[in-house]
Amino acid sequence: MNHIQRVISLCLLAVLSLTTGNAQTLRLSGNTKPSDIPKPVTGRPTAVASASTPCDFCVVASKPTNPKEIVVDARSGVFLGDQKFNKGDRVKITITNKNPFLYEYTVIVKEDKVTESVGDFLALLGGPIPDVLKPATPAPAKTVAGGAAPAVVAPPSTSCPTPVKLGELNFLLTALSGDNQRALDLSNSIATTLESLKTKHNISKMQFELIKRELANQNAVCNKLCISAREMASHQDGVTAKELDDVLAEIEKLQRAAKAIKDRVEYIRTAFADCMLSPDDKKLLDSTIPFADGLLAGAQENSKVQQAIRDDLAAAAKWRAAAEKVRRDETLLQKVIEIGPFETTTEVTVELKRKPIESKEEAKVHGSAKYKFGDAPFFTISGGIVFSTLAKREFDKVQGFELDRSGMRTGAAPTTIIGLKEEADTRLSPLVMLNGRIISTNTSLLDGVHVSLGVTAKNDGKNTNIEFLVGPSFSFLERNLFLTVGGYVGKQQKLAGDFYLGQKVDASTSVTVQSNYRWSFGAAITYKIK
Repeated sequence: MNHIQRVISLCLLAVLSLTTGNAQTLRLSGNTKPSDIPKPVTGRPTAVASASTPCDFCVVASKPTNPKEIVVDARSGVFLGDQKFNKGDRVKITITNKNPFLYEYTVIVKEDKVTESVGDFLALLGGPIPDVLKPATPAPAKTVAGGAAPAVVAPPSTSCPTPVKLGELNFLLTALSGDNQRALDLSNSIATTLESLKTKHNISKMQFELIKRELANQNAVCNKLCISAREMASHQDGVTAKELDDVLAEIEKLQRAAKAIKDRVEYIRTAFADCMLSPDDKKLLDSTIPFADGLLAGAQENSKVQQAIRDDLAAAAKWRAAAEKVRRDETLLQKVIEIGPFETTTEVTVELKRKPIESKEEAKVHGSAKYKFGDAPFFTISGGIVFSTLAKREFDKVQGFELDRSGMRTGAAPTTIIGLKEEADTRLSPLVMLNGRIISTNTSLLDGVHVSLGVTAKNDGKNTNIEFLVGPSFSFLERNLFLTVGGYVGKQQKLAGDFYLGQKVDASTSVTVQSNYRWSFGAAITYKIK
């Protein structure tokens, strides 16, 4: 009677295995019926930006209307606005359109006091005219309670056992059939649950990817990033970690059950003589091992599916954390800094550096600009040429005809007399000038009026004399070219003592001269040196 019941159970199990096995294969391979495919999400998810905290703090990156404001577009690194301010101005710099989901930004402000050129001018006078994660340690093999075969198995009897031994075999085979059915039911339940989780997760993931695409857009503007960040911060996963933990526990339970089934088959083959097994019994044992291997393979694939969902949840959690940080700190999207006021004229250099998130490279300069507060330097050094109407005269002994004091010729033959070695009605000399600006103009041609002091040196054959040009200068070409007119003061020789022009002297006589400063008209054209 027991044998007949066992045969009936085997037939039912074979039918169930064929029908449910195909369904299981479809689920494990990821195929679904058309009715199971989720409908696509249309449009963007509903924005969750609070009406009480709109994203209207973002500045549009265009030329600011306020003359004391500068706007920096973090996408391009372009600085927009004026570059020159008064010393007492406080200037606001707004760095907008930052994308903290793609880059890390650094703003560096350097201040340099503007020094005057007077010291350099004086110096010129001293001379002639610078984890990867560590691989996980394999977990120790788990021992399934009751699933392991006895350590010592008695050798099978050479003759078929008594009815008592046959009763144990019938019990084990019936239990094996029941284990197979329960394992199959568990496998189907896992596949159904996991398919439902995948459906919910895919819908949530589509929404997540839409928001992420906006946040990962390097051309996105501040307002759009703000709204998308708030959407991301409020995004909810379609699957919870507990649901994945529950299905993972079921997968591990199925793996233990499949291994216990294989252990039971091995025990039956070892503990009982082959003569005790009917053809149906042998068929059951032969089909159970591939069946258990299929359960293990399916459990492994399902484990990969739930792990993939976990990885998606971890990535979404990372983006939500970044979005929540942005939601709480708006300076990550748009930063405002102030420079000024200053007590003295100062040049300020502002640099915007950025580097990709998680990059190991150093941040690179993405954009920079230089700003000037104040009008200094008031003094400028320029060099060029000076023209003067002061006559140039140098006396020495020359060969000529002797003259009296009235200039009348008295000698008949050439002799050594006092004469002019060099004579010119004007002077043309190199010049270094110090220009002190007193008036700044905004005309297209003239851009400043200065008080200037020019210095030149002239060698008269006996000494090197310092001469000067003093007067107003007019600057052009952004205070690079200077035109100066004024008074020129230079030394001019005259004969000393009783010497006079044309006087006869001996070859050994030393002619004595005096050099006195005299004023005359002078004009110079110079170009900025410093």
